Amino acid sequence: MAFLHHPAHSRWRTVATCFHRSPLLPARRRRESRSMMSTVPARPELLVPAAPAAMADDAEMAEGLPEDVSGDDQVEQLYDFLRETQRLQVITGAGCSTESGIPDYRGPTGSYSRGHRPIQHDEYIFNPWSRQRYWARSMFGYGAFALAKPNDAHIALARLEAAGAVEGIVTQNVDRLHQKAGSRNVLDLHGRSDRVVCMNCGHQLSRKAFQTQLLLLNERWIGRHGLGEELQNLDAHRLRADGDANLDDIVDYGSFTVPTCQRCGGMLKPAVIFFGDVVSPAIKRQVNKQVENAEGLLVVGSSLEVFSAYRLVKLALDREVPVAIVNKGVTRLEREGLGDMVLKLDARAGHILKGLERRALQRGGERKLLSG
Repeated sequence: MAFLHHPAHSRWRTVATCFHRSPLLPARRRRESRSMMSTVPARPELLVPAAPAAMADDAEMAEGLPEDVSGDDQVEQLYDFLRETQRLQVITGAGCSTESGIPDYRGPTGSYSRGHRPIQHDEYIFNPWSRQRYWARSMFGYGAFALAKPNDAHIALARLEAAGAVEGIVTQNVDRLHQKAGSRNVLDLHGRSDRVVCMNCGHQLSRKAFQTQLLLLNERWIGRHGLGEELQNLDAHRLRADGDANLDDIVDYGSFTVPTCQRCGGMLKPAVIFFGDVVSPAIKRQVNKQVENAEGLLVVGSSLEVFSAYRLVKLALDREVPVAIVNKGVTRLEREGLGDMVLKLDARAGHILKGLERRALQRGGERKLLSG
C-alpha cells in the first residue's frame, strides 16, 4: 500500500495494493477482520551537577499549546491518521528526547558526527579499563541527564494517552522522560538509566545512590585531574548519547575506582541494553503482543537503524497495520525501499505532536474526537 496526497486539500489517503481490505476501514471492522493476540557524600553539592546552560537554552519546554494549528498540513495528515485508529501504539527513539537536550546518535549533531563510539556490551563486561572509562564519563554526564525535563513531544503523548487516543508507548530511550511527563503504559525496550544492577546477584540500586558512591571513592581522582569545576559546570559539547561526557582528552581512566555490589562484590552495570546485547525474551514477548494487538503504529524520532525497533515496524506492516513515522531524516525503512508503505513526516517531533494534541482538542476532546 502507499500513502498518496489528495489533490484538493493535500491530506493523505491510503491505496491498498497488497490485500483485499484497506487499512483505513473503521477500527471496529478491522478488529473483527483479524484475530487479536491478544551513605552521605563528603561533598553533597556534587551529587547532581548542574545541567549545562546550553542544554537548558536549547530544550523547548511545553508550557502551552499553539492557538491554531489548522493550517499545518503535516499535523492535519497525522490527525487524519489518528482518527482512523482505535488501538494506537507508539514507538519512540532518540529524536523524541533531543529537544530535552539529550544528544542522539545519528542526528546531524549527534554523537556519531563528533566521533563518538558507544560502548559495546562485551567491551564493558570483559574489559576493566572500559568499565573505568564508562563510569568516569558517566559520573560527569549524570547531572545533565538526571535534570532533563520532558519536552513537547513527551507531554503531548502523555496527554493523548490520558485522552484515550494512545494505548501504549514502546521507547528505545532509557531516560524515563515519558514517565516524567505522565505516561503510564510505557515499555522501556532498552532498559532504564536511573537504575544500576549487579550482574552476579541481581541486586539493584538507584543511579543517584550509585553517583554518591562514585563521588566518595573518586574525590581524590577528581581533585588530581582538576575537574571539580568541570563537574559543576560541564560544557554541553562534552555530552554524549550514552548518558556520559567526553573526557578522553583530559584524564587517565586507569586510576578511577568503580564500586562493586555491596551485597556480593559483583560487577555493577547500568540497567540498560548496551550495543551488542539483546533484549530479554520476556520484554520481546510483551512488545510483540502490543504491536500484534495494535490497529495503528506511530514511530516518533527514530531512524529505525536498531533492529529491535525496526523489526516491530516490519511486524506491523506484515499484519497490514497502518504505520506513520515522524522523524527528521531518512529512516532504515526508506533506505530499504519500503517508504511508500508508511505515512512519513520529516519534522521535529515536538512541533508535530504538540500540534496534533491541539488539533485533537479543537475537535471536542478525548476519545469522541476520533469518531467525527
